[in-house]
Amino acid sequence: MMIVAGSRILYFVTFGTTGVVGGLGFMYILAKFFHIGGFRLTRITAFLNPWADAQDSGWQIIQSLYAIGSGGLFGVGLRRQ
Repeated sequence: MMIVAGSRILYFVTFGTTGVVGGLGFMYILAKFFHIGGFRLTRITAFLNPWADAQDSGWQIIQSLYAIGSGGLFGVGLRRQ
């Protein structure tokens, strides 16, 4: 909406980055404050090093990297056998 309204791209990037960083920080603080189970906190922070626990919390992130690695951003499409 900011871009359509004619706002500068710098403002959009600044507010977007601030929002993402603030949201992640807020989720982390809430998880620590309310003593959310270790599994949930691990899932929130798994993106930092998914290979630390590749069979459990990092599995989904690693699979997405494999998918992008083999198919690129647009995939390989349907293949005819």
